[in-house]
Formats: sequence, C-alpha cells, structure tokens
Amino acid sequence: KKNLIYLETLKTYSTLAIQKGAHTLFFPGGTRSRSGMLEKQLKLGLLSTAIAAQRNLYAQTAPDEPVRKIFIVPVTLNYHFVLEAPELIEEYLHAKGAARYFPE
Repeated sequence: KKNLIYLETLKTYSTLAIQKGAHTLFFPGGTRSRSGMLEKQLKLGLLSTAIAAQRNLYAQTAPDEPVRKIFIVPVTLNYHFVLEAPELIEEYLHAKGAARYFPE
C-alpha cells in the first residue's frame, strides 16, 4: 500500500527543488538496473515534478522577463563488466532451478 503523505511530500519537495535550480537525478525504473536491462514499467512521477516546476516558473515570471528553462537530460551508463555478476548469476540459477539449486 502506498503512503500518500510520503508521495505528496516527495512530489512537492522535488517540484520546489527543481524550481529553485537544484539539480536532480532519478531512475525512472524506480531504482538502478542491476542487470543492465531496461525496465518494462517506467515510473514517471518524478518526471512530472520537472514539468510542474516549469509551469510554476512560467506562472511566476513577469510577462516581460525571460523564463528560466528546466532541461531534462536522459542518460544511460553501460559497462562491459557488471560488478554484481556473481550475485546475478546466483539469483538466476536459484530462480530457474529452484529444486536443484545448491549454493556452495
């Protein structure tokens, strides 16, 4: 069950922080991907706070003044070597062969 007070506080804080010029980083999958795979269900709640912050800036800026722009820069970091490889292999073997899996 989602904690609505927490979610609303997080959205408000994120909107104000972005609006005030703070840099922010979020993972649209909810966390970083250990396997390097892209998530199938993206969580766009924090992305909406950047849009809300830009709307607020437009509303608060006088018509004759330029509006500070908020930029969204998507980034992906990929590595040839995955630090968590042993744990990922163990998880995979445990899930696929649960009946025959014996950890060393």
